[in-house]
Parts: sequence; structure tokens; C-alpha cells
Amino acid sequence: MKTLITLFACFISFGCLAQKSDTLITYNFNGIPTKKISKATSIYKIFKKDSTTWIRITSDKNFVIMKRETFSDSLLTVLNGYYLEYKNGRAFMKGIYINNNKSGAWLSYDSTGVALSSEMYLNNELNGPSVFYWPNSSIYSETNYMNNKHVGERKVFYDNGNLAIKEVYDEKSNLTDTSYFDIEGKPTSMNKLQKEPSFPGGINKLYQFITKGLKYPELALKERAQGRVFLSFIVNEFGNLEDITLTRSPNKSLGEEALRIVKTFPKWIPGTLLNKPTRTKYNININFTLSGIGY
Repeated sequence: MKTLITLFACFISFGCLAQKSDTLITYNFNGIPTKKISKATSIYKIFKKDSTTWIRITSDKNFVIMKRETFSDSLLTVLNGYYLEYKNGRAFMKGIYINNNKSGAWLSYDSTGVALSSEMYLNNELNGPSVFYWPNSSIYSETNYMNNKHVGERKVFYDNGNLAIKEVYDEKSNLTDTSYFDIEGKPTSMNKLQKEPSFPGGINKLYQFITKGLKYPELALKERAQGRVFLSFIVNEFGNLEDITLTRSPNKSLGEEALRIVKTFPKWIPGTLLNKPTRTKYNININFTLSGIGY
């Protein structure tokens, strides 16, 4: 029996058990506990704050703080409360989780503490105004979201304050009007203002990653199921994948396998708009093909 998996990608538009009372410190090699402290890449400090709250503070091997997370269970599986992420020991991102879902205002900062963005979430989806800033603190973009989709006006500005993009979306997130300008205010096209996100190492590395990790489901083999699976996701401004969605599949098990492999993707290189990293939607199609199967 021989199976062949082909794929196509196209551009369309981010362990440790706690004790019940005493503080627990573990040294980890890429997240796995190790007794060899000299080889540790990170350090977990875990403590019980109260009867329903556990805190995990992650530091690098030099004890420089990287992350502070709040959980509602001793196994540290349910994020519930304040979350802070650090770069070079300074707060880089902060927000609140409720039952593993981002909620309320999420803020990010540069290395000097200047605000980079402010986004509103509800149940892990963007809901409300989203504002990003240039390093000089002028507004880079203003967008309103409902259930992770654009609604109303979306505006993007050059760092000198000139308007670069104006898009209008209806209540169903359909794009109804567009205007694009160069830095001098002359009309231009969208593809001259943006660059698509990319897998680390390029498209061929993406193909290799999927081909190596993807497995043809046994149930699909038995059912002689084949065809193309369509998925989409958001590559956020930090390269993390969000809102991974299975949009269409000829077979349930093929869709589940395609969804599984996409969820294992490493960080991507973010797309850019006006040379600034930005959230970008990306579609990927994975085609499962059977050949040489005899019965």
C-alpha cells in the first residue's frame, strides 16, 4: 500500500505538579524536569496563593523572570487570573485569563515600557477596539472586532500620521469599501503595503514539516477516503498561531489529522504591514491522496 500526501498553501489577507502549600522549585531542560542544574534552560517556581489559586513563575537559567501565570488547579492546566510575560526581565505582555480564555484588556509593551498595543478579548476572541502603536507612540492601526472578525472601519497609519489604509466592514465582516495610499497620500494597492507571514525556513520547510509529521488516518484508509482539507489560522504580530480553524474536509478523520499537525507548528515569521509585524490570516490546504491500494 502506498499513500501520498500533497499540500498547498496560500496567503489570504499567535509541566510541573504543584504542591498544596509549600513552594516548589524545579529546574527544567526545555520544559522537562532535570536534576542537572547546569543544563537547565528554565526554572519553575510554583506556590499556592490561596485555596483556589496557584502561581507559576518561569525564569531562565540565570533567574531572569520570563513569565508569571495564575492557575485555578494544582495540576496547572487551567489558566485563571493575571498573566504576565517578560522580555529581558521587563513586562512585555499582560492580561487576564478566565478558564483558559483571554478576557478583557490585553496590553503589550516594548523594551522601554512604551505601549505597543491594546486589545479587548471575550472568551479568547477579539471583541471590541484594538489599537497598535508605532515606537514613537503615534497610532499604527485602529480596528474594531466582533467575535474575532473585523466590523466597521479599520484604519492603518504611517508613522508620520498619514493614512495608509481605510477599510470598511459590515456586521458580517464583509469588506465593503477600501482605500490604500502611499506615504505621500497617493492611491496605491494593498499588495505594495504588506508582506505575508512565513514558516521558519520558508515554504519548502513547511512542506517538509507537514510531510514528516502527518499520518494518514487508519479509519480514512479503511474507508478509502481522500481529498483536500481546508484550514485557516491567524499568525499574530509575535509569530504565534491563533484561531486555528478547520473550514472544510471530505472526511472527519482526515480533517482531525490535518488540524492536529497544524496545531504542532512552531512560531512563524509574522506578516508585515508598512514594515511592521501584524496579525495576518493564512489559509492552508492539505490534500490526502491514496494510490496503489489493492483489495
